Amino acid sequence: MKLSRRKLSFQLTPLLDLLLIVIFAQYMEVQETAETQAVEVAQKLNAAQDTAELARLQLLAKLEVAEQERNQLQIERNRLQSTMQERETEISDELRQSREEIQELGEILSRLFRLPQETIKRVLAARSEVERDELRREIETMAGSRAAEMVKHLRTWRELLKRCDVWDIHIGDDNLTTMTAAGKTFKFRAETPERFNAEIYARYKALPQPKNLVILLVSWSDAQFSVRQAAITGVAEVTQKMYDDSDRRTRFEYAILGFSPPLQ
Repeated sequence: MKLSRRKLSFQLTPLLDLLLIVIFAQYMEVQETAETQAVEVAQKLNAAQDTAELARLQLLAKLEVAEQERNQLQIERNRLQSTMQERETEISDELRQSREEIQELGEILSRLFRLPQETIKRVLAARSEVERDELRREIETMAGSRAAEMVKHLRTWRELLKRCDVWDIHIGDDNLTTMTAAGKTFKFRAETPERFNAEIYARYKALPQPKNLVILLVSWSDAQFSVRQAAITGVAEVTQKMYDDSDRRTRFEYAILGFSPPLQ
């Protein structure tokens, strides 16, 4: 049985339409895939650019920090050089001062053992037998010491004075009390412990802030017994009074040296 040509053409048309639909669907799929890939590539490119920009900014920040550190090191180097120069100057000044101190101490030593015999006798006569023996031994030891040892001893005393204040209180033959403290000299009369206490305390209030330790040395020459006794009693009271007034931040100690005539 044979089919006519017209009928056969009607049967191929749907197949052709289906083929076109399939081809168009594949085209659309390929087009969509291409667009997706293009978007992904663009995203990756943007991410790479962002990463590169971030790396560039981080590198610039590190370079800036490095530059700041270099500048800081340069400043520190200049400061150390300046400090070294200042220290060299200080050492030079200290050496010069040490030479001057040694020369000054040498002059003091040259005069130290030229005291008049009458003065030495008066000093020894006012001491007890035990004190006279101790003083005699000290004088003999000092006289027999080498110059270097004497200089060391006197420099030790000078260093001690840098760390504490020494107030010298001397009652003269005329019963006039002379107080030397902080480079100042005061004179007053005190016949009673109360008066002595008040005079010392008033001078203490007028002086600059003392160091953490203050030592009061009390001595006299041919002063009256009552005046000497007033000083002995008053100094014990006024040291405690000054200690309390300083809120116990400064210690006040005293030593009774006793008879000590002016060195002439």
